[in-house]
Amino acid sequence: MHFSLRRRLAPITAAIAAILLAAPVHAQTEEGAVVMVVKKFFDGMRTRDTTLMRSTVAPGAVLRSAGGPTGLGDPSTVDAFIERVGKGSGLGNDEQIENPKVFIDGQLASLWAYFTLVRGGETRINHCGVDEFLLRKGPDGWKVFFILDTHRTEGCTPIAGTSAAAAAAADPKDVASQGAILAALYDVISGPAGKRRDWDRFRSLFVADARLIPTGVGPDGKARIRTMTPDEYATATGSRLEQSGFFEKEISRTAETYGNVTQAFSTYESRHAAADEKPFARGINSIQLYYDGTRWWVVTIYWDSERPGNAIPARFLKKP
Repeated sequence: MHFSLRRRLAPITAAIAAILLAAPVHAQTEEGAVVMVVKKFFDGMRTRDTTLMRSTVAPGAVLRSAGGPTGLGDPSTVDAFIERVGKGSGLGNDEQIENPKVFIDGQLASLWAYFTLVRGGETRINHCGVDEFLLRKGPDGWKVFFILDTHRTEGCTPIAGTSAAAAAAADPKDVASQGAILAALYDVISGPAGKRRDWDRFRSLFVADARLIPTGVGPDGKARIRTMTPDEYATATGSRLEQSGFFEKEISRTAETYGNVTQAFSTYESRHAAADEKPFARGINSIQLYYDGTRWWVVTIYWDSERPGNAIPARFLKKP
């Protein structure tokens, strides 16, 4: 293709060729810069980085939503929205856009894109719609001065590569039964050193608002507890599991079900290599499961490890 292009351009003067080749590259660069600004705004929203968010907007930027009795909601300042984001706690909302369309004329740009929004720490789409960002180009580059969106909760299609897409794309075999989802849970975090874990598969097992809660005793001898979302667990433990090697398996299970509630006491052993004769840790995962009529979900995993003075009772060591 490279040689074919040269033959086609041969009869054309150098000046005309330069114009033909330079214009599309310039447009693509400007469009990419516009998309980057919008994505930085969302990055700041997701991490609650108000400085990053403010770096993408012009003073006096306005936010409005289309809808309601008049067809247009009341305006508010983007700065007020950023303040609300900064005052929140935990993970911020994860807004993602798909196939953005960018139009540029001089110093004015418009970005139009379908979006999905997932609340911080969740995997299910809260709402979706269309975002329109208006940007101006000044000495400080492209800055957002107006944001307009629509808002709906039905017909929301997950965007590829997002946590919502992973949750929607659970392998049916992983979630077909209580035993299947517990087996998948242990399997997905296990593997030799150097093997990347499939965190999308991991997320697909959990219901929205799911929590992982380790408890134990600190150096001061006092009981401690920590609460994590599936994403926070993956971030906190992923690199350690992948660097050191980690295999965890269920050795006993006691489960009870009432209505939609299933509670499983799943006794586990942890090894650095599958062939290790002895585990380096044992404990009990208290796992709450939910069946929605089509598949199983993990709601909560609450666990403690075996240690001096906290031996696993014999009734929780019976073979499943």
